[in-house]
Amino acid sequence: MRSPSIFSLRRGLWVGVSLLFLAFAAVAPAQAQDAGRVSIAAPDFSKFPDVQFNLEAYNAAGDFLDNLSPGEVQVLEDGKPQSLVSLEKVEPGLQIIVALNNAPIFAERSGNNSVFELIQNALVTWAQTQPAASPDDLSLVTNTGLQFIRMENPQEWAVSLAAYNADFRTSQPGTVSINQALDMATDPNPDPNMKRAILYITPLPGTTEVSALPNLASRAKQQGARLFVWMVAPASALNTTAAKTLYDAALSTGGQFFHYTGSEQLPNLDGYFKSMRYIYTASYRSAINQSGTHSLAVQINRGDLQAVSEAKNFELNILPPNPIFLSPPAEVTRAWIKPSQPGAKARLDPISIEIPILIEFPDGYQHPIVRTQLYVDGVLAAENTQPPFDRFQWPLSEYTSSASHQLQIKVEDELGLSQSSIETTVQVTVEPQPGNILAGLTGWRRIVLVSVLGLTALVAALVILMARGRGLSLLQRFQQRKLYQDPVTQPVVIPQDAGDTRRSAAAPAPTTPRPRANMNAPARLVRLTEDGHALTENVILLTHSEITLGCDPGQAICVIDSSSIEGLHARIVRTSDGSFYVSDAGSVAGTWINYAPVSKSGAKLEHGDILHLGRVSFRFEYSNPTHIRKPVVEPYQGGRTI
Repeated sequence: MRSPSIFSLRRGLWVGVSLLFLAFAAVAPAQAQDAGRVSIAAPDFSKFPDVQFNLEAYNAAGDFLDNLSPGEVQVLEDGKPQSLVSLEKVEPGLQIIVALNNAPIFAERSGNNSVFELIQNALVTWAQTQPAASPDDLSLVTNTGLQFIRMENPQEWAVSLAAYNADFRTSQPGTVSINQALDMATDPNPDPNMKRAILYITPLPGTTEVSALPNLASRAKQQGARLFVWMVAPASALNTTAAKTLYDAALSTGGQFFHYTGSEQLPNLDGYFKSMRYIYTASYRSAINQSGTHSLAVQINRGDLQAVSEAKNFELNILPPNPIFLSPPAEVTRAWIKPSQPGAKARLDPISIEIPILIEFPDGYQHPIVRTQLYVDGVLAAENTQPPFDRFQWPLSEYTSSASHQLQIKVEDELGLSQSSIETTVQVTVEPQPGNILAGLTGWRRIVLVSVLGLTALVAALVILMARGRGLSLLQRFQQRKLYQDPVTQPVVIPQDAGDTRRSAAAPAPTTPRPRANMNAPARLVRLTEDGHALTENVILLTHSEITLGCDPGQAICVIDSSSIEGLHARIVRTSDGSFYVSDAGSVAGTWINYAPVSKSGAKLEHGDILHLGRVSFRFEYSNPTHIRKPVVEPYQGGRTI
């Protein structure tokens, strides 16, 4: 053990020999550079296109740049400048770990106190000046174990440190304390932006410790922990390889090195930690509008200081928003409303309907929407350039006759990405105006009605002509009927003169013509039983250009009561050439032709095809088929499409 007098003599020798070395090593900054330094953390895209990242900026002396303004910071996204939206300086706090490598030299005296007491008093005094609400936490580890861990109140930590004592004369220095400190630095911090600092107070390391120090410094650097070293040793120790190894370990992690002989003023820890306490949280509006690899860097321009960070590369998957119709109406009926005021004209109602939509974001980012558009038959019918973007008012005033219309929506976001929906068919039915039965009929419906009326008149004329040919005019038949109804003039039947009025079995029975309900339908669906027999009373006439089938009267024109049928199960569309196509409307049980599934794109129906909607079966028949073929069962190959 060194005596106090020997320790004092070595102080003088140290002053003369190593004055020049201390000029740069006594308080050596970890990353002194000729220019400023800027670093950024990985950007956060959870609120894309708003991007957030953490920023640190230091001057050439390693001091944190206070009071940066957004105008002094420029974002370089893929090399293109972008302006900051916000810049805020925050204090996430520090995890401070004091690691004591106890050794006999700590017990040597310097004046009235031991070397350890001088160090202890400096640490306690510093802790007592810290605010009680500091976001830091403090720990103490020694080569005999963990003493107190993550204390959040600096004053309580100071009390605990002031009470700590050990038998330094018998202590065996080593790497236990620094290893325990590094183990603690691997624990997650309460705030992910919280930084770590290790104050390593140690004697001059021995050969074993010297060989371990580079690996220990590498661990600290990987964990983002800065290593601040106080080497307690005589002045002559400064020129040793062991001292330089400690110095290099601190320098490599961004920390500082201090050689303490017992007479120097110990560094103020606030000087160490000031540059570590703060970071900037920055945000900007991204201009990225395509997927791929992108880069982000930051440039600082403050007076004569200009510094650019290292670029951060990242992968981003960007997709356009996807618009979807939300329960579109299958049919809209416009009816004539009688005016309440005398002399006013009747009007068609409604004049508009609301079309709600849903906007999905397949890439998971909520892109700000700038425009949504509703197209009807390829023509722009409504547009939103302000919220709400998820509904339209479809004007109906121009629709005065019944027809089918194709609706489609288009969405555009802030990045210029746009997407259109699939088309959906809506039948607009206009009721006839009161007093004019033909007012609401157009096209083939008007022709069919006029033809039926003309045919009825022709049949009536033929009946009249046939009645005249039987020898009794209608007038004579009327007079004869009146004669029989009058009690005075009606003839009396005498039983013995009456002939046998029973009809002969050989005589043909009178027949009544069966009504042809489907005479105007180009095709029909005949309901089948489970064993394939036709149910003639359950016939669906395909008289419209489009017929929807399902169990919900609000969605389907033809309602089928079955648990296997969806609210809107399938659509049958007649094309201009007279062909019929059936498509599935996204049902669970599916739509099948001759036991082959039909996709949403549809399949053509042939005369005699067996059509299944869930568990309900029909036979498709043309009223006047051009050719008849037998149903063919095809093997399943993923669906039958047009």
